[in-house]
Amino acid sequence: MKRLISLMMVLCMLVGFCPAGAEKVDKEASSRVKASLGAAEAAEEEIRMIPGEGYSFDFTLRLHPEAFSAKLQARMTGYVDLLQALRFQGTFVRALEEEIFELKLSVIPVNYTAGTVEVRLLGTEEQIFLKSSLFGDQMILLNCYSMLAFCSKMSEHLGIPLQYVALAYPYSWKYAMHLIIENLQFVLATEDENGVIPEMWVRYLYDCLQFRLNEDELFLTLVDALCKNKEVEESFRAIVQAVPEYVLEQVFQEQEFQIVRENGTTTWRTASGDIYTETITDQGVTEKVSLPWMKIGYLPVYSLETFRENDSVSGHLRAQLLGEGQLQNIVNLEASLVSLPETWPTDCYSLLSVNLTGGLLPNVGVACILSGERNGHVKIELRKPTVEMEIGAVMLTLEGELLPLEGNVQLEDTSLAWVEKALDLFVSNDVKINAFLPDLVRPLTRGVMQFLIGIPTSACQTLMDDMTELGIFEVLMGE
Repeated sequence: MKRLISLMMVLCMLVGFCPAGAEKVDKEASSRVKASLGAAEAAEEEIRMIPGEGYSFDFTLRLHPEAFSAKLQARMTGYVDLLQALRFQGTFVRALEEEIFELKLSVIPVNYTAGTVEVRLLGTEEQIFLKSSLFGDQMILLNCYSMLAFCSKMSEHLGIPLQYVALAYPYSWKYAMHLIIENLQFVLATEDENGVIPEMWVRYLYDCLQFRLNEDELFLTLVDALCKNKEVEESFRAIVQAVPEYVLEQVFQEQEFQIVRENGTTTWRTASGDIYTETITDQGVTEKVSLPWMKIGYLPVYSLETFRENDSVSGHLRAQLLGEGQLQNIVNLEASLVSLPETWPTDCYSLLSVNLTGGLLPNVGVACILSGERNGHVKIELRKPTVEMEIGAVMLTLEGELLPLEGNVQLEDTSLAWVEKALDLFVSNDVKINAFLPDLVRPLTRGVMQFLIGIPTSACQTLMDDMTELGIFEVLMGE
C-alpha cells in the first residue's frame, strides 16, 4: 500500500513539474466538471424547490503550530503547508419554513484550481445526503440516528475515539434521549387546573425511567459510548442506575408536585423544594435546576442565562455532575458567550469560551474570538484558554468574507428517490458497499490525484504517514 501511495506522489510531482501537461489536465478537468454539472442539473429539474435564506463565504485557514506542544509541532509542518495552499468557498442555505439546509463547499488548491474538490451536504439534522466531485454520480446517505452506534463500533476497530465525533453532534443526544423526554412531557401534561401533578404520575415517571435506563437500546447506546474511559465507567453506570430511585425518593419524595407560573417565571415546586425555575423576558431566558445530593455522593448542577443587548446575545451555561469528598467530578462544563451579533454583517467583537473537565469526556478548553465588519469581512481566532479561562495563544485562524445571499434564494427538497439510490453509510453491509465501490474508484482516483497535484509535497507525506500509522489505509484496502 505504501508503494502505491509513493507512486501516486511521484506522478503528482511529475505533472507539477510539467507546465504543459498540467495545463492540459486542467482544461480537461474543467470540461468534465462542466459536463457533469450540466447533466446533474438536467436530471434534477423536477425536484421541488424551497424558498430559503443564506450566506456565501470565501475563507482561508491558518494553523499556528507554536501554540501546541513540541511533540505535536514536529508533526504539523505538513498540515500548516496544506492549509496555506487551500481556499474554502461556498454557500450555506436553510429553508425559511422547513428544517432543511444545504451546504456547498469548494476546497480549492490556489495554485492549481483543476484540483478543486466539490462537496455538497443537503438534508435535515437527522438525515443528510452527501455528494462530491470525488464520488462521481454516487451519493452517500448519513442517517444520523445510526451515527453514534456506527462510530462507537468503528472506534473499536480503528483504535480512534470516533464516538466523540458523534457525541459532538447535538442530534445524537437528542435522538438517544427523545423517548425519555417524551415520557416526561406526557407526565407534565397531566397537571390539573391548579398545576398539580398527582402522585400516581410521579410513580409513572419512575416506572418510565426504570425501563428506559435499563431497556431502551437508544439510551444504552449513549451510555456505552460515554463509558470508554474505564476509570469512571463504574461510577457513571452507578449514577445512571440510581436515577429512578433518586427522582422518586429524593427529588419528589414520592409525593405530588406543582407547576407554578407567575410573572413570566415557571417553577416546579416539590416537597424537597423548588427544583426547577425558568424565567422568560424580552431581554432573555434564565433556567436553573436545584437538586439534592444523590445518596451515592454525586450532585447534578445545571444553569443557563442568556440576555440580549444592542442587537447581540450573551450568556453562560453550566452543566456539572460533581463528586462529593474523594469522588471524582464526572462532568464539569462551563461555556460563556459574549456579544454574539443577531444580524450579519455588522461591526462586532465576540467571544465564545468552553471549558470541559471531569473524567467522563476528554478535557477540552478553547476560546473563540469573532471580529466582524459591516462589509462582511470576518476573522475568527481559535485560542487555548489558560488558567481560569484566560485567553491563550492562537491555534487556528479563519479569515475571509461572509455575505448574505441576494435575490430568489432556493434549495432542493430531499426526496425518497434520493434514499433509494444513495449508500446508507452507517448501516450498509459488505454486499452493498462492494456494489457501490466500483463506480466510485474512477472519479475518486482522478479527484484525489488532481488534488494532490495542487498541494505541497510535505502535506502529501504528512497525510500518508498519519493515515498509515492510524491504520486507515489497511481498513480502506481490506488488508
